[in-house]
This record gives sequence, structure tokens and C-alpha cells, in this order.
Amino acid sequence: MTISEKAFYGLEQIVCLNLSDNKIHTITEKTFSGMSFPSEMYSKCHEIRGLLWDDCSLNLRSNPIHEIQRGAFQNSHGLRVFIGASSVSMRVSTDAFTSCNVYEIVFDSIKDLQFARNTFNSKIQHIAILNSVLPNFVSETFSGTDNLQSLLISKCIIEEIEESAFGGMAFKVDSIFPTNITIEDSVINDSFSEDCFQGSDMKVILIQNNHMEGFDAFTFQGLALDKIMIISNSNWNQINTNAFSNIGKVNQGIHFEGNNLSTIQSDSFKLSHGINTIRLSRQSSTLTLNSGAFREIYGLDSLVISNCRIGEIETGAFGSIRFNGQSSFTTNITIERSLIEGFFPRDSFQGSNMKQIIFYMNHMKGFEAFAFQDLVLDKLMFTLNSNWTQINANAFSNIAEVSQGIHFYENDFAVIQNNSFMKSKGIATIRFTGQTSKLTILSDAFNGIYGLDSLVISNCRIDQIESNAFGGIRFNRNSGFSSNVTIEHSHIDTLFPRDSFYGSNMTQIIIQMNRLKGFGAFVFQGLTFNKLMIMFNTKWNKIETNTFANIKNITDGIYFQGNKLYEIQSDSFADSVIKTLKFIDQPTILHLNPYSFRNLEHTKSIVFENMANVYIEKWAFYGIWYFGTLLFQNGTMISNFDRQAIDFYQGSRGIQNLQLLDYPIQCNCDAKYLAKNSKMKDIDFTITCTDKGESNHTIIVCSDMIADWQPPKASLPMCKDERKCPRHNRSVANSLSSYSVCF
Repeated sequence: MTISEKAFYGLEQIVCLNLSDNKIHTITEKTFSGMSFPSEMYSKCHEIRGLLWDDCSLNLRSNPIHEIQRGAFQNSHGLRVFIGASSVSMRVSTDAFTSCNVYEIVFDSIKDLQFARNTFNSKIQHIAILNSVLPNFVSETFSGTDNLQSLLISKCIIEEIEESAFGGMAFKVDSIFPTNITIEDSVINDSFSEDCFQGSDMKVILIQNNHMEGFDAFTFQGLALDKIMIISNSNWNQINTNAFSNIGKVNQGIHFEGNNLSTIQSDSFKLSHGINTIRLSRQSSTLTLNSGAFREIYGLDSLVISNCRIGEIETGAFGSIRFNGQSSFTTNITIERSLIEGFFPRDSFQGSNMKQIIFYMNHMKGFEAFAFQDLVLDKLMFTLNSNWTQINANAFSNIAEVSQGIHFYENDFAVIQNNSFMKSKGIATIRFTGQTSKLTILSDAFNGIYGLDSLVISNCRIDQIESNAFGGIRFNRNSGFSSNVTIEHSHIDTLFPRDSFYGSNMTQIIIQMNRLKGFGAFVFQGLTFNKLMIMFNTKWNKIETNTFANIKNITDGIYFQGNKLYEIQSDSFADSVIKTLKFIDQPTILHLNPYSFRNLEHTKSIVFENMANVYIEKWAFYGIWYFGTLLFQNGTMISNFDRQAIDFYQGSRGIQNLQLLDYPIQCNCDAKYLAKNSKMKDIDFTITCTDKGESNHTIIVCSDMIADWQPPKASLPMCKDERKCPRHNRSVANSLSSYSVCF
């Protein structure tokens, strides 16, 4: 049956024309010319006529149509056209739908469907091609289509795709849904050709669940759209050179998910601009990244590889990417949740200008020497990566700048090798947190870094520290912050060895809240810096001979706070120049052995503050040169102050000021002895206590007054054992029973 010209000409405001299951084989010119469906079609069909949405259509299903001629639907309006269920070949001529305004056209279940050029040269909102075999998408099949909202090709077999097959479509500008081309669940036996979509202005291209060949060079060139999504396609095994080159803009990025890509070739995205994100995730094959795979992309915001298996990474694989310097987001390369079987080689990222590189939750092999060299970026982050056994020598060498630092969090590498960061510059911070393996820090591990602000090791277990492990670092002394080495909240199973920090010029070293074995001899020798803070560490119970010896100069001082030291051995600070030594908040007894501070030089003060108990043996303070103030204050108790603890015969080279505040000493006889000898040798002496007998105020007594002062009994500790006071008057002791006041 052939429907003659103008057979349905001029039919208006109809909602259903069912011509299915006839023997129509040709639709001639102007067959449906001038035919119109009402606006607001759904309400007309459903609410007024009680019809289903699928019934509101021009139904041409189950006809053996072999040709739709030029102008068959000319000047028609609002039609929903269903053509399909045909076992014959169907040819749709050029301009078959010309000069019409059609709501939807559906081709369904056609054995052999062939479109001519410019088939849809009119205003059409939706085109769907379903369950059909298409021998060839010719060039400009859809060219001239206007006001389009969606083109859907689903469950089809496509044998050939010519250049610009999907080009020349004008999509609806003000559509409330993203205008799109969707090709899904199909077998595509040809590559998408060069300029395949040229001149079309859809917002989204979605290619999913197809068995397909892939993309030729420049398939997407010249496009400006929101998103390209290529998801769960099989048989496609590589991104060819220039396949995604010369793209104008992709506002929301290109997403490759669940494909079986095995290779990304060099220059696959070359000279593309304004791509927000390139994301590769869940590739089912082992992926090889060729040199320059992402080279010369311009204006990229982020490159993400997630849940992939990466076999080989060639030199420069992530190199020469020009990220969007004006982005309001932090531009980044992120590699996460992936199995990475090969090393990142030398110059992996060279020439790229991202702000961050993030490695997160990968099972990875690691980095070869100079993997990051010459980079300028804000941050490098390595978090929760497994199988990475060590930081190799020079892995992080020759970096130009990392303004917010390099952060290693809960990885499992066990060794930091020599010269791992050699000749890197401008790194704000290197921070290791929560490493899951016991850590060995080899000699010169951080040697040769320039301009570092801080090196922090936190919540780690350190099994071995070699000599000079923290040495040779050139810190940024012009930073607005104190440059420092901080080791905290860690379990340190080894002694810090000789010259641990030799040649480094930090302003502070902070060792706090660790389970700490301790320090060997000459750990800090030769150093000049501002402050050493060793605070709230457990297990460490003694300062050994020469631990703090040969320090060149500590301009602020050493602060020991909240530790549980049992003793300070002789010559612990020998030949060191330290402005202040301060012992604070110790809950346990501290023994000062003979010559604990011998050959300590130019010390302004030694302070004991809020110490539970200090036991001072003879000669403890002997041999200190040019010593200022010895101060006990804020609740410090002295259970023994040997009368030979201080050398009163050094004169101007010895102690200049002795202060006992809050009356820390337990024996009045010893206090009086110290006072008299201080007066005799012109040493400033001060002792204070609170008069609890009458006035309840603090009394300050200097050396000139001490001989005549008789404090109330209630305000002073008593001598419970006469043997502590060799010059004590026994008759007075007997008269006061078991207590006595020794003034």
C-alpha cells in the first residue's frame, strides 16, 4: 500500500491516528503535510480523552515501509510519530521531515534502516532509534535539525559511522533538562569518525553499555558542551592519539567509567580547552599510560583516576597539562583506590601546573627517582596507600615548590632512604602521620632540602633512626613561623643517635607526647637554634652523659616539661651554650647527679617549676660557667639539697642568683646554709613563703635579712629526720618531739 500525496493533509487538533498493522510500504511527499496535534498533548490525551500517552501518536508500527519520501511530514505540527516493527529495509530520504515542527519521532525494530543526508532538517524535539540495524550513518544525517532536546540510539547495530554523522544539530537553548545525544546498549562496528559531532550544540553526550570500536582522531573537536560520559563499554581498549583533541569546552568534564581500556596513547587530549574534569574509573583491563597521554590539555580543573588497575606508567604520562589557573577550585591530579603495579617514573608530572597531587587508598609500588622534579604546586598528599614499602632515594628530589607541603598519612612504607628529598626547595611542610609499618629513617633521609618550614612526624612507630637522619636540612629562616622539626605522639623504639640533626638550621626542635626510648650521646652537637622542647614523653627516664653536649648555641633554651625523668647524669650538657634550662611539671622524683651541668656555658637560668620532687646531690651544679639564676618555683619540692651542690667559690664565673620561691626546700638548715654562703659570695639570694600563722601574706626574705628571720612554725616544713640536718641541735629537737624548726 502506498499512501498518496496529501492523504491526511490539513488534519488539525487530532490526538491519535493509528495506521499500524497495515501494508503501507511507501510514505510519499506531503502525506502528512499540514497535520497537527494539539499543544499540551498529555493533558488532551490523558485527562480529556482518557488515552495512554503512547496512544497519543501517529502510529505507523508494523508496516513494511521501505521508503519515506522527501517532504512526507512537511508543515506538520506537534506530531508524535512511531515507525517500526518492520522486517524490510527502510530508506528515509533527505528532507523527509523538512519544514515541520514535530514533538517526537521513534524508529523501532527495523531490520535495515538507512538515513540519507539531512533527513531531519526541521524542528524536532526528540528522536529515538531503537532495536534497529543501521548499515551506515552517513555524513550530516541529522544536520539541520532544530530545537532538539534529545537524540537516543538504543539497542541497535551500527556498521559504519561517517564523518559528521551527528553534526549540525541545533539543540533547544532553554530546555529544562540537559539536551543530549545518548547512544547505549548497541553494537558499534566502526569507530566514531573525525568531526563526528561537529556543529552540534547538545549539553551532554552519553555513550554507555555498548560493544564498540572506539574513536578516531578529532572525533569531538570544536565542541562546547557540559559533559561527555563514556560508561561501561566493552571491546573498546584504547584512547587513540588525538581522539579527544581540539575540544572547545566541557564544563562538567569527560567521564570514563567501567570501560575496558588498556591504553591511553600519547596526545589523546591535545589542544583541548576548558575541560572541567577528566575522570577514569573502574576500568576492567590493566591500564597503560603512555608518555604525554594528557599532554597539552588547557584549562583543566582535575584529572581523576579511581578504582583502576594501572600496569605501566611511562615518563611524562601526566606531564605538560595546563590546568585552569583561574579556577575557584583547587586544580588537582587525584589517583585513588587503584592497584598500581608499576613505579611512577622520572618526570611523571613534569610541566604540569596543578595545585595538588593526591594519592589516596591505592595498592601501589611507589616512585622512582625524580618523579616530581621541577614541579611548583600547593600540596602533595599521600593517604592510606598500601604495599608502598619505602621512599626511594631522590623520589622527591628537585621539586621547585610545594607551598602547603607534602603530607604522608597512614601509608605503610617502612623506610625513608638517603637523600629522598635532595635539592627540593620551598616545601612548607613535610608531615608523616600514622604510618602503619615500623619506620626506619636512614642517614641523610632529608638531607639537601632547601627552604623547609617544618618537618613533622606524628603518630608513627619508629624502629630505627640512623645518624644524621634529620641532618642537612636548610630551613626557611625568613618564614613568619618558627621553622621546626616536630616528633610527636609516636612510639620510638630506638635512641636518637649521635648527630641526628647535624647541619640542619631549624629554629625549634619539638619532641612531645611520645613513648620514647631516649637519646644517645652528642645527639644535638654543633647545632645553633632557638628552642628545644621535650615534653610529656613517657618511658624516657634519664638524661645520659653527653646527650646535650657540644651544642653550639640555643638562644632561647631547652624546655623539659611533663616528662618522667629519674636522673640527670654527669656531664649531660658538657661544652654547650644554652640560654635557659627549664624543668616543668614533672610528677616523679628527679635526681641531679654530681656534675649534671658541668661545663655548661653562658646559661642565663636553670629553672625548676612545679616539680614533684628534686633530689640534688653534691656537686650537681659544679662547673657551670657564667651562670645566671638558679630558680625553684611554683610548687617545686626539694627533698635533698646537698650543701656541696653549688660551688660558691667560682666568683663571677659561677652562679649569680639563687631563688627559692614558695619555700620548696624541706630542711631549714639547708636554706640557712645557702643564704649565708650566698651573702658571703655576693650571690643574690631570695626565699619566699606564705605566713600562715597570722597575716596570711607572702614574706620575701633576701640574703641580708635571712640571719634574723624567724618564720612561724606553721609556715615551714619540719625536719622529720635529724639525720638530714648534721648541724641540728638535738636538745631543741627533743623538746619539739618529732618535729623541729632549724632557724
